[in-house]
This record gives sequence, C-alpha cells and structure tokens, in this order.
Amino acid sequence: MEQEAERLLREVRTSDLVRRDEIAAELSKVAAKAEDELLIVLSRECATFVSWLDAEEPLVRAYAACILANVAFLAAGQRQVLHAQGVAPLLRLLKTKDNKKVTLHSTAAIQNITYKNAECCAAVLEKGGERSLKKLLQHRSDEVQQFAAGAK
Repeated sequence: MEQEAERLLREVRTSDLVRRDEIAAELSKVAAKAEDELLIVLSRECATFVSWLDAEEPLVRAYAACILANVAFLAAGQRQVLHAQGVAPLLRLLKTKDNKKVTLHSTAAIQNITYKNAECCAAVLEKGGERSLKKLLQHRSDEVQQFAAGAK
C-alpha cells in the first residue's frame, strides 16, 4: 500500500483534471486503510487536498474530504489540515446539498479535526461551524447526524 501511495503522491499536483480525479479516488481508498505512518506522509499534501475541496466534480470534493478526515485522525494531521486552511472550505461543504458523500465526508473531517484539539475547535467556531453542525443534527442520514454530534 505504501508503494501505491508513493506512486500516487508523485502525481498528486497534476494539472490534468481527469488524472486528478483518478488520484483522488485512489488516495481516498488508501487513506481509509492507512496506518499512522502513511497518514503522516499523506498529511504533507494537505494543501493540495484542501484545494481539491473546490473542485467542480462533487466526487472529487468527497474524496478530498475523505482523505482529510483520515489524515486528521492523528494530531499531526489535525495540525496539517489547520495550517493548510482546510477548516473554512470543509465548513462550506457542510452547507452544500448537492451530494450526500460530500456532506458525509466533510462532516467526518470536521469531527476528526476537532477531536481533542482546542485550536481546531476554536477555528471551527470562529468560522461559524457550530450553526452548520447543529443543522446537520437534523440531516436525513444517520451517519451525517452521528458525525455532526461527534464534532459538536
């Protein structure tokens, strides 16, 4: 898995949007199964993954949020997401209604970013995240509700 991740990370900054979409899909699968050491390697590209949160394609936004959610499982990853300015775009995705996967993974990312991290919690509150999370407690998806409750 590490070799696969290294291969993908060599191409992660591609300007080819079709290839970016493929890399996002593959890296989201890698991140979901990654051990801590690999998550730390992935966290070095947080700025790139944060930029993907603005992609036109909803699935790319969902994949990017999924990668960030997994990276933020570790304290070092939380810091990387925070320093890559990932909180605001993730919160913006909580308000979109275009795709359940986008909402689900961005909510999971916010939950993981804020877990036992006062600095990240403060960033979420400063950017108005509390209101968005409260609304998600009423979401039709139980999974989204659970992630929102965990982030509150």
